Amino acid sequence: MLRQILVGGAVSIVNIAIHALVMTILVWVARAVSAENKSHPAVFLMVVMISTVSVLMAAHAVGVIV
Repeated sequence: MLRQILVGGAVSIVNIAIHALVMTILVWVARAVSAENKSHPAVFLMVVMISTVSVLMAAHAVGVIV
């Protein structure tokens, strides 16, 4: 049973690391492409949100595979 707990803990740490890395990249990209001075900020925000959720879903899929 100890082995199962250790493997589960290791998998959890890997999943946390994947999500932390992806979120760090997303925040960096979001700051780089600020909504300031955009002609259609609402449309831009929707595109950013759709892209962000899509990337997070892909990160979640990678976590499930792990």
